[in-house]
Amino acid sequence: MNSIFTNPPPSFTKIKIKKVLISEFNISGTVKSLYSDRDQNFFITTKEKKYILKIYNTAEKKETIELQDTATRYIRNRDPQILVPLTVDYKTVENKGKSFDLQLLDFIEGDFLNKKSMTINDYKDMGVFIGRLSKALLGFDHQAAHRIFEWDCKQINIIANNLRFVNTNNKKNIILYFLNQYKNNVIPIKENLRMAVIHNDGNDHNIIIDNKHKTFGIIDFGDIVYSFQIIESAVAIAYIYLNNENPFEEICSFLKGYQLSFELNKAELKSIVYFMCLRICMTATMSAWRKKLFPKNKYLTISEVPAWSALDKLSKINLSQLSDDIIKNVQ
Repeated sequence: MNSIFTNPPPSFTKIKIKKVLISEFNISGTVKSLYSDRDQNFFITTKEKKYILKIYNTAEKKETIELQDTATRYIRNRDPQILVPLTVDYKTVENKGKSFDLQLLDFIEGDFLNKKSMTINDYKDMGVFIGRLSKALLGFDHQAAHRIFEWDCKQINIIANNLRFVNTNNKKNIILYFLNQYKNNVIPIKENLRMAVIHNDGNDHNIIIDNKHKTFGIIDFGDIVYSFQIIESAVAIAYIYLNNENPFEEICSFLKGYQLSFELNKAELKSIVYFMCLRICMTATMSAWRKKLFPKNKYLTISEVPAWSALDKLSKINLSQLSDDIIKNVQ
């Protein structure tokens, strides 16, 4: 079945974009290509303002685009200090016989968090921010968020299905180990895990620091989904784990900050390590799958090596003990 993960991304040229900006949005300026996995993004600079122009994959559903737009406006209304990319204008454009949805977005000034040399206090601040994001999304719902989505950690059948693209039995067994850990330790308590619409991609490449006000902002709502609330923080600590050699202190600092803004219950804290592992499993198996579809896209494998390294390390750790140690340090 055709999806945003199997369908090639848009391939508009800069010349075409300049023409589209004038004809559809009545603006002109410089155009810079930005990386995007399954869509196409451009940084637009005019004399008056800066924008992001997003061209959606033709396989993206219109209701999912509406979901992202509605969620960002909801967040801005609930917590105006959280910087999110708001829609300026929206158009549908024909190119090479296909119809594309284009979204002109406000540009958020600042630096990405991955450019910052992080201290323990910075991880705590990051946790406070992601907790605020969870709080801002409380009560939000949209029909399009209730979807089966490849980057939703609770979709363990998708992880299992993508095992066929993993090239060694050892790696397959590692993934199966974490799937069993989840089944044995989280499934029995899942009734105590809250459900919510979550951003689902709170990593340091999506979090922005406003240099003037030291305010956090967040972009890229393409993975937004209705799932377990705990996955919001589990995704964040998964990336913290990937980016640090000895991440225990950093993870605990993040969770302490998160708890200041959004308190997790006992079952959620107990399950977070297992969801962290599932997110890393998804990173590894999605890379194995999609690099076969798009072998020229080197970005698809950028996290593959650190993901397998992390999974190998985590497979040798007593996850139940790690979970207990995190709870003791966070509460």
